[in-house]
Amino acid sequence: MPLDKDAILKSVAKTRRAIVLDEGAIIDGVSAEIAAMIQENLFSDLKGPVVRVAAQPIPPPHSPPLVDAMVPDVNQVVDAVMRLAEGGKIR
Repeated sequence: MPLDKDAILKSVAKTRRAIVLDEGAIIDGVSAEIAAMIQENLFSDLKGPVVRVAAQPIPPPHSPPLVDAMVPDVNQVVDAVMRLAEGGKIR
């Protein structure tokens, strides 16, 4: 999968904050790699930790209602934005 590392780092360097959103699992997922890349390259410039929003590390369900419950929703994204605005504190 192509990843424009320079564009991501340039954007994060501009805001000095980052939220990484992924429908995949929070552990061993793409979001973990992107968050690590940001931390490794911009750690001293960030105003707070990289905030990740991703699915819980459970086996993928087959039932649509259970899938909906596993995948991050609007409320989780809004919570992540609020945490980031407060310096990355866990609420």
